[in-house]
Amino acid sequence: MNIVAIDDNPNDLSLVNSMLIKNFGSFIEQVFLFEDPVKAIDLCSTTTINLIILDIEMAGLSGLEFLEKLTPNNAEVIFSTSHQKFALDAFKNHALGFLLKPYSESEFVVTVTKAINFISNKKQSLSSNMTTEKLLADLIIIRTQGCTFISKIHEILRIESVNNYAKIYMTDGSLHLSSYGIGHYASLLKGHQEFYRVHKAHIINLLKVRKYFSDGTIVLENGDHIPVARRRRFDLIKLFNAINSDA
Repeated sequence: MNIVAIDDNPNDLSLVNSMLIKNFGSFIEQVFLFEDPVKAIDLCSTTTINLIILDIEMAGLSGLEFLEKLTPNNAEVIFSTSHQKFALDAFKNHALGFLLKPYSESEFVVTVTKAINFISNKKQSLSSNMTTEKLLADLIIIRTQGCTFISKIHEILRIESVNNYAKIYMTDGSLHLSSYGIGHYASLLKGHQEFYRVHKAHIINLLKVRKYFSDGTIVLENGDHIPVARRRRFDLIKLFNAINSDA
């Protein structure tokens, strides 16, 4: 965890630093100390900072003005000041804590502990959300007239257009007749490079191709023969050549 402490009073700044190291040394990767808030702007804008302990009343640039100039600002903030009147402004800026000078070490520890716990929980939540998004990205919804199926994308063997519907052939041999057309599934599968639309009526899983004949016919692992449109053959051969060169 990276922490920035900004205070134009060097004694207060030194005290903050010593209490951080003493009580939270195992949680902290680095502490950056600034008496001049202007000098802290570049660092906070270019370095991942998790927590800023910020004095409100400073010569030249107040703590509130500092935050306005800080873009982007993804760090959490604890304000410190000698005046209670700034408390409302602090919490309007979504501060995690407010330290009224002179504060005790125990007050400091309680406030910073709450902030560290909040930041840790936020990181865990973001990590969980990213994991969920990845899991969802690997799934596809297949709607039929009588049921909705949730399948893993890599389990799709091929998709065939039939009038305004789509037949979805799965690697386990099952077949779903979807009430959506092939264009719908072509959009859903964008970004999944293993799927390629070889014909206006056919999307195939390239990882399941076993043969390709010069007449423009593909044979999949289950033995299905799929025609490749003339205008798609050259691009398909380039894909196969790329796979071969990568191997």
